[in-house]
Amino acid sequence: MKPLRCLSSLLVTALLCTAVPSMAQDTAPAGGAVDEARDRFKRGVDLFREGNFRAALIEFRRANEASPNYRIQFNLGQTYFELQDYAGALDAFERYLREGGSEVAPERKAEVEAEIEKLRKRVGRVMITTNVSGAEVLIDDTVVGTTPLESPVVVSAGRRKVSASKGPGIPTVRYVEVAGGDAMTVELVLAAETTTPAPAPNPTPEPLAPQTPQESPGMGTGFWVGLVATGVFTTGAVVSGIMASGAKSDYDKQLDTFPTKPADIQDARDRTDRYALMTDIFGGAALVAGVVTIAFAASGPSEPEPAAAVTPPVKVGIGPGSFVIDGRF
Repeated sequence: MKPLRCLSSLLVTALLCTAVPSMAQDTAPAGGAVDEARDRFKRGVDLFREGNFRAALIEFRRANEASPNYRIQFNLGQTYFELQDYAGALDAFERYLREGGSEVAPERKAEVEAEIEKLRKRVGRVMITTNVSGAEVLIDDTVVGTTPLESPVVVSAGRRKVSASKGPGIPTVRYVEVAGGDAMTVELVLAAETTTPAPAPNPTPEPLAPQTPQESPGMGTGFWVGLVATGVFTTGAVVSGIMASGAKSDYDKQLDTFPTKPADIQDARDRTDRYALMTDIFGGAALVAGVVTIAFAASGPSEPEPAAAVTPPVKVGIGPGSFVIDGRF
């Protein structure tokens, strides 16, 4: 199809488009739609002359949507041809003859039929199947239908991108090479749809049993024995200290008395030394018992011992010139 021939045909069709076909008079669109279709058609002709075939194709489509006219199919066919979309051109020319019927002049009909024969050698037919129904099928990123397709899809010869998808998953894509007159089947396997299971309800937590506060076992027996022993030894040290002080006073009086007996002086000295020794012993014992008591306190409470194991109390006895402790440790 020569460009000059195409352009002259476009101009002729533009003039013919000013009237509505007689067969569509009963359903003719409003005047505003006809005016819009006429303006878009003229704009498409200008774009076609400038070589902007994609923009021209859009204008011709919009003109046909505003005011359907079989004559526009002829211009669509020429524009598809310039874009090397032979499948689109074949469909437009076939619709032109089918919808125009007897209104198409014999010379124009023969010309279009010759172009159709050429185009049929530049297209192939591809049957597209998928493993799931309801998948959207695209060829060269243009939607052609949903599976299962009723018939093969006519595509232009060349390398074609065939894809199918269903839902939000990643589409399955294949590239095929189609030669004129080919008839092939392309099977696309889509990933099986996965159903996200509903989240399991959270189990109701069982109520916690009220916890009875445990009584502290308190300090162990060792602590209390050490505390008693510290008190006893401290008391002994105090009592023996008082007695040592009294014996020292008696000793000093004996030295100041004249005349006095040496035996009385020696007896007073011995008592003083004895009570002083007892004071030192009880003081040291009290100190040791205090350290042991502190150690028991720092080690924390111990398990309570059975009642039978309670140590009997310590008995302290004080007599003339003596100090007695009776007990078990």
